[in-house]
Amino acid sequence: MDTIFLFGGILMIFYFLAWRPQAKERRVRAAMLEAIKNGDKVLTTSGMYGTVHSLKEHEVVLKVDDKANVKIRFARQAVQTVITPENEKTAATAVASVPANS
Repeated sequence: MDTIFLFGGILMIFYFLAWRPQAKERRVRAAMLEAIKNGDKVLTTSGMYGTVHSLKEHEVVLKVDDKANVKIRFARQAVQTVITPENEKTAATAVASVPANS
């Protein structure tokens, strides 16, 4: 009987420390990806900055260079964050702090 309570306690701890926060993070990320619109400045998971040029259901076309009119197509899931004036410095710091593969 004690084993059942121990196992149940471990499952509850796992739920509150691992699964529940991840589910919330997934919901926030899905809402962010759904709210992307043309003209938004974004940062991709590969560290590339761009401005959203066009959108489809599962992809986004980013304009990465205005002078040369360079556009690159990405999966919508590749967008890490939408850059706003409030988080612009934080996004740049996050990319700079990622260690390069040696």
